[in-house]
Amino acid sequence: MPYRLVGIIDSVEQGFLLATGDNLLGAASDCDLCIDHPTVSRKHARIIVGPGSVQIVDAGSHNGTYIEGEKVDRASLEPGMSVAFGKVKLRLEEVSDVDIVLGLEIDSSVPEEGAGANGPKHTTVGFRSMANMPLDLLPDLLRRVEAGEGEHEVVRAAAAALFDGLPVASAEVRCRETGAVVFEASRNLGTRDVRELTAVGHGTALALELHADRRAETLEPVLELVGTVLRIAAGRESPDLRAVPPERVPARRPDPPTVAPAVQRIYDEAEQVAQGDVGVLIGGESGTGKEVLARFIHDASPRGSCAFVALNCAALPNDLLEAELFGIERGVATGVDERPGKFEAAHDGTLFLDEIGDMNLQTQAKILRVLQEGVVYRLGATQARPARCRIIAASNRDLGAMRAGGDFREDLYYRIAVWVVEIPPLRHRADDIANLAAHFLQHAAKKRGHRVRGISVGALEALRSYRWPGNIRQLQNEMARVALFLNDGEVLDSSRLSDEILHPTGRAAGGTLEERLENQERLEILAAFRRCGGNASDVAKDLGIGRSTLYRRMKHLEISSGTDEG
Repeated sequence: MPYRLVGIIDSVEQGFLLATGDNLLGAASDCDLCIDHPTVSRKHARIIVGPGSVQIVDAGSHNGTYIEGEKVDRASLEPGMSVAFGKVKLRLEEVSDVDIVLGLEIDSSVPEEGAGANGPKHTTVGFRSMANMPLDLLPDLLRRVEAGEGEHEVVRAAAAALFDGLPVASAEVRCRETGAVVFEASRNLGTRDVRELTAVGHGTALALELHADRRAETLEPVLELVGTVLRIAAGRESPDLRAVPPERVPARRPDPPTVAPAVQRIYDEAEQVAQGDVGVLIGGESGTGKEVLARFIHDASPRGSCAFVALNCAALPNDLLEAELFGIERGVATGVDERPGKFEAAHDGTLFLDEIGDMNLQTQAKILRVLQEGVVYRLGATQARPARCRIIAASNRDLGAMRAGGDFREDLYYRIAVWVVEIPPLRHRADDIANLAAHFLQHAAKKRGHRVRGISVGALEALRSYRWPGNIRQLQNEMARVALFLNDGEVLDSSRLSDEILHPTGRAAGGTLEERLENQERLEILAAFRRCGGNASDVAKDLGIGRSTLYRRMKHLEISSGTDEG
């Protein structure tokens, strides 16, 4: 059984895998385990790993070596015991064999563990969290202004860069005169307090929501400078250019591409449906990617150069929901300012109504009228405003059953449900889990300026065997969490995963009996493919079934990889 030392050094959790044999620990850069700490001597101690044993030998250090608080010159170390080198405290733990084997490589530029003469080379030297993205942003914006780009182009580039490079919950750009959305993006970052920062240009305003921590304070002057750049850009922008709608983004399928045949078929059909102007109803559990599909349909459609506006109908009480949908006039209530609604913002574009099944019948009737007439009346207004847009709706509820039961308007249902599609849950897309995990992990680590070497076999098996009740969104949040605890160049192993994934309970552990049996069958087939190097004939023999039976079960279980017959 392999071993490693783990502990917190300079407020950062660190892990040091021990090679079999002699491991020299110290502050010198040529040590096998290099710990850059003022209380650690250059050559501090030797850690000798043998069959079922770990010995600690002090190498004449200045500040001593301690096991369980007692100073030692030479002693045995058992798993779970603590050892201190100077003031650096670590703990010995056993590592599963499958967690020292790389199951999926993410960044090949990271040196492979075990490449040194004495096995794995670990160091705490040079560990820093990089936060230089704002320093790169401003020169890029100035180059755009110098190249003749106007305010709309520059503000979209600024919003996209800030959203992609920082832990931003939402980024939105609006035209100050009309209130129309020029850019909009959001992600789930949990329930922590957020702070809003703005950059105000001549004709546009950029608003960011991010965690209310020191990073927000640091960004405040950066946003002020961004606003200055936008006003400079506006001075070079002709009136005709300002009237041009946002530049169309070419339709791109989600990254990484799915390998699940059912999802591939959905996107093939969606690309064709996008060319028409029919209503679309997307079903599926929460977190399966309904909004991602909606954005793809919008981008692939003739409306792709216009606004895509999204609204979660379940997130607001009815009165606020109608104000968000239809807008509101000044003076309708005390202190209320004039505000356009989502229908106006989505004029000539696409309006995505998520969880439309949570909307009451009265609001449904008002939406149907807007769709029929192509105009909208703000709350408290007598003047109609243009609101011709395509509706893409989504719900994790059965709208067909709700329609039959009188809880959803039949006329609205047939208006929005011309093309109905159901996105399968992540537990039915086992082949996608590894690629999605690698993509989200790499993206989250990149925000911290880190590289991730890959994911261990043990971690992959745990990720694939979990039921993912929160689907892709839960997987993305899990990878964002573990990225906080990985150092530059580390491999994600199963010890970093949350307890819920390692030790699932309740329905998350298996759902119905049939689902649990199918999940176990899927894992056994995937494990057999790994044992047999991907050879289907050998897999069938290993499992004691015929090859035709194997293919039939793989099709039923949506297993589409590793079928090379060799």
